[in-house]
Amino acid sequence: MNGCSTNVWWCVVLTMVYGSVLLLLNLKYSNDSKIVLSRLSAGQSSCVCPTASSTANDKHGEKQHKGEPLLWQAESDASFHKGGDDTVARRLEQKVRVLCYIMTNPESLDTKTIHVKNTWAKRCNKVLFISSVTNNTFPTVGVNISEGRHHLTGKTMKAFEYIYEHHIDDADWFLKADDDTYVILENLRHLLEPYSPNEPVYFGHHFTPYVKQGYHSGGAGYVLSKEALRRLVVNGILPRNCTIDGYGEDRHMGGCMQNVGVRIVNSTDSLGRSRFHCFQPWGHLFGKYPEWYIRYDANGAKSGQNSISDYAVSFHYISPQLMYGLEYVVYHLRPYGIKMADNECMVLMSVWLSMVLTIVYGAALLWMNLKYSHDSADILTRLSSRQTACVCPPTETTVNYKQREEQHQQEPGLWQEDSDASFHHDDDDTVARRLEQKVRVLCYIMTHPDNLDKKTIHVKNTWTKRCNKVLFISSVTNVTFPTVGVTDTEGRKHLTEKTMKAFEYIYEHHIDDADWFLKADDDTYVVLENLRHLLEPYSPNEPVYFGHHFKTLAKQGYHSGGAGYVLSKEALRRLVINGIPSGKCTLQGSEEDVFLGRCMQYVGVRTGNSTDSLGRSRFHCFKPWTHLRGGYPEWYLRYDANGAQYGQDSVSDYAISFHYVQPAFMYGYEYFVYHLRPYGIRMADDEYET
Repeated sequence: MNGCSTNVWWCVVLTMVYGSVLLLLNLKYSNDSKIVLSRLSAGQSSCVCPTASSTANDKHGEKQHKGEPLLWQAESDASFHKGGDDTVARRLEQKVRVLCYIMTNPESLDTKTIHVKNTWAKRCNKVLFISSVTNNTFPTVGVNISEGRHHLTGKTMKAFEYIYEHHIDDADWFLKADDDTYVILENLRHLLEPYSPNEPVYFGHHFTPYVKQGYHSGGAGYVLSKEALRRLVVNGILPRNCTIDGYGEDRHMGGCMQNVGVRIVNSTDSLGRSRFHCFQPWGHLFGKYPEWYIRYDANGAKSGQNSISDYAVSFHYISPQLMYGLEYVVYHLRPYGIKMADNECMVLMSVWLSMVLTIVYGAALLWMNLKYSHDSADILTRLSSRQTACVCPPTETTVNYKQREEQHQQEPGLWQEDSDASFHHDDDDTVARRLEQKVRVLCYIMTHPDNLDKKTIHVKNTWTKRCNKVLFISSVTNVTFPTVGVTDTEGRKHLTEKTMKAFEYIYEHHIDDADWFLKADDDTYVVLENLRHLLEPYSPNEPVYFGHHFKTLAKQGYHSGGAGYVLSKEALRRLVINGIPSGKCTLQGSEEDVFLGRCMQYVGVRTGNSTDSLGRSRFHCFKPWTHLRGGYPEWYLRYDANGAQYGQDSVSDYAISFHYVQPAFMYGYEYFVYHLRPYGIRMADDEYET
């Protein structure tokens, strides 16, 4: 049982003791209290209600939400930076001390290792970069061995020997990772917390061949307990009881671990999903594994979204760009209105509610007994005639609380074990579902026949499932997919015609199916919850459209086509009724977004500001890492109305879209946005916090 569970159970015990004391006092002051309590238990009085304070808070929150909706939304964009609760993560950082040793070489420092140093390695309790050469500036520790794959084992053994001699007391757990591995330290500590560093164990991605108990993959990273490190060095390396050089360091390390009595521990989560990963996320989502991996993997080489833990620890073969991309999607990007569960917080909340209700209920009984102890006969008479029945309408909160309390009391271990599955069972998407009904969005996806099986099918399988209605617009009608054909020809020079005809079709056939109308390409990824969050304060009867704002080529500018743009119902009406037939709007050409923007201006549709309250972008013309690292093409620097900013503070935590998204990344974003999260960091959302 981990520390959190221990604290929870102490709370439960104290609550039970307190309730028992109150009950004894209650019995002491009333000769007829047994009868009173039995009648109460039999349901002859319905006076046990939710506390007044909790009801008042709920009503206050509801009134404030109705009365000040813009204030709530304006502040929520900055909520992670101001109000995110990382209490559990910080507690684990002190309790589960991890030294990270990064395997690198002199040539990789500026191309790979610096990006590890700038991202996830900052969350280690201590980090060492191990190379063949000491570099005091970076810094690296040189272990005086030649570079090359044939010396990986020697380099690894010397690294652990160095760590044991100089840093054994700086940490309790010792992680080895490559300079192209990305690690989520909060999730690693979550895995390690129940174990003692004095146990001879190590964790990682389990392979089965070559060693009787198997071994852990080097690329995915593996972590040794303090006792495992001691045995490795004292019993293995120094007396030369292990292979100390050669190719295949992870296999030789596994053999050495077995020789010195260090056991492999299962690193999958409670649902059997992997936490350490040998490939990029989409490699495990798609499952096109190399043949050797299928033979080696101890977990059956599973693939798909349900095979990867929501609390994943590591991914391998991560490019420098993707290092920063993962920083953004793990610690910043989130879907508005979905409150991802953290069972530690849920259990603590349930316990504290239990204590409060016990105190209130017990105090009420005590007060009632003291007041009426000389008139208990009258109490019994009133109970029998049911004259004391209170009017307590049942509430959903009361029912949920009782269910959670009963489950927690009967199956305490299940709560902790099931925390990995929280998205599937406990995430609160109440706000997202409310917005789905209130802010109805029709998604129109621009595609063509040759892309259906290569690109469009992956859009269909991922984010468009969250649209209120979706249409795939092509040059050919395909009843099976299905697509709607609106033109006879494809090609960039026909994009404007195709776009205008698509909006004409939507107006004629689907104007009443939605209030907002999104156009996106078949390589654009959209987070619908965040789009609805942007649109909620606006009326679809306003002539407005939103997207990534370019300032050139039209007086009020226009919105990028690749990033996607969304029209209000009134904007669509004006476009089709007043614009397209007027002869004032260009209906042919390759720059559909420019020509649509000019037409919007002609019919009096304004470009809405789509940045968040901190001026950060929500619609994006490129992949996330382009906006994070910069390196924009020259035309973008001239066009962008927001100054072509880049960096983590320039991209909204409630981003709406990214462009040039490959099929594999579509599924990657699904996992990043709706599943992956760092354990112990509760990202604030002011709608919930107020």
